[in-house]
Amino acid sequence: MGRYDLGLTDREFWTLTLRDFDALVDRREASLRLENLRSAVICCVVANLFRGKNSRPYKPGDFLPCPEVENRQQTPEEMLEVVKQWQTYFEVVK
Repeated sequence: MGRYDLGLTDREFWTLTLRDFDALVDRREASLRLENLRSAVICCVVANLFRGKNSRPYKPGDFLPCPEVENRQQTPEEMLEVVKQWQTYFEVVK
């Protein structure tokens, strides 16, 4: 991640503190959100050019990834299901 996503050399990466690294990751995520928003605006404009007269206008948010789904916390039941799936996998691999 340090080299590919953040463009750091090995030396730069290993001299970072955890706080510095976390700050760089936060900046990278903010940059990605801005890139997604820019793309969504372009998609919105194009879609609105070709929408029907009686359809509602599109908004940039219609073309953004759904953060509620991506950042949603798993329920205890979902966590248990994942553990059961891993157990089944390891039983097959033995």
